[in-house]
Amino acid sequence: MAWSAPMTAVANTAFTAAQFNQYVRDNLNETVPAKVTEEGQYPVGSGTNAIAMRRAQAASALATINTSSTTYASVTGPSVTLNTGTTVLVFLYAQFTINTNSESAYFSVEISGASSISALDTRALTVGRYTTQWLMGATLANYVTGLTAGSNTVSGMVRVSNGAAIGTYDNRRVIAVPF
Repeated sequence: MAWSAPMTAVANTAFTAAQFNQYVRDNLNETVPAKVTEEGQYPVGSGTNAIAMRRAQAASALATINTSSTTYASVTGPSVTLNTGTTVLVFLYAQFTINTNSESAYFSVEISGASSISALDTRALTVGRYTTQWLMGATLANYVTGLTAGSNTVSGMVRVSNGAAIGTYDNRRVIAVPF
């Protein structure tokens, strides 16, 4: 159902049940209170005179993992599946180290489902080691565009710059805010 521009009333003209249903009932059913189906939802514009309800999702994976993969590897969590429009704001958090001098470890995000967006270094939390082992705990926000609207899964992905290095990751978190 779509919102309709209200009709202009004309004096001495009957207001029919069909007109009431179209211009009053149906338009009221397109308002935010009528669209809310669960606590925590918020409205986003999904087109001209159209709204869709969205809800942010969060997930944590607290177990320690290690990787020596130089390409982004799927890990056990965190990931969330949610309905999105064409954009999503993704927050990443992790504590992680790299055990080899002059190398880096990365924690990025991949989006799958209705969309197919690969994890990239340009959207990654990164820690580098130069002469001593570093531990970093940080949060990064990514505004990801170009999604296909629908059910999308946002998943944390990890990698290191050199396969001889080992990245160690703790307390990984993903929060996704769809638009």
